Amino acid sequence: AACIEAMAGTLTPGTPTSARVPVNGHPIQRYTGPTWALYALRLPDGNVDGEGFPSTGHRTLGKLQRGEIPALPAIEGSTTYESWDDLVTTVREIVASERGTIRPWVNTADHDRALNPGDHPDHYAVADAVLAFAAADDLDRLWWVSYDVVNRPANLVGYALDIKWFLFRLYGWKMDELMNTPPNQEEWDWWGGAQLRAR
Repeated sequence: AACIEAMAGTLTPGTPTSARVPVNGHPIQRYTGPTWALYALRLPDGNVDGEGFPSTGHRTLGKLQRGEIPALPAIEGSTTYESWDDLVTTVREIVASERGTIRPWVNTADHDRALNPGDHPDHYAVADAVLAFAAADDLDRLWWVSYDVVNRPANLVGYALDIKWFLFRLYGWKMDELMNTPPNQEEWDWWGGAQLRAR
């Protein structure tokens, strides 16, 4: 909800709409605004060590990718992805369904572990999923460095830094309203002044 409200207030303003839509045989909640769409697959968080959490049976994207678990259910039980290929096909169909008349861009964390070291295992899994179809589907790709920006010099100043600070705070304020979780100053100190490096 915080992400959706942040997008609704800062991109082309407008009231978001929501509907459950079928994608590759899976019911997925789709939120839309005048210039954006968000598909909530509601998959379990793999935790920073890739082992997941007890509340979701330690099931993770990475374990599905490696064949260590046979299937991955959405956390609220709306659907189950029966294999890694099932999940990749679903993501591919989401991208295809939103494709307009221009060649689309796909932006995700870099799949290259050497160029993007120490990232969250879920980021790597999503990057691998996109890598599986992006070239074949003629998508422009932007691979970016995620967590490792904490080890790189700050490269944002002025207006760009102000905009990032505003979006970070807007998200944090909404999270505080919804879950009593205020903006995380430690995360801002890690990543606030750095733009995610891309290739």
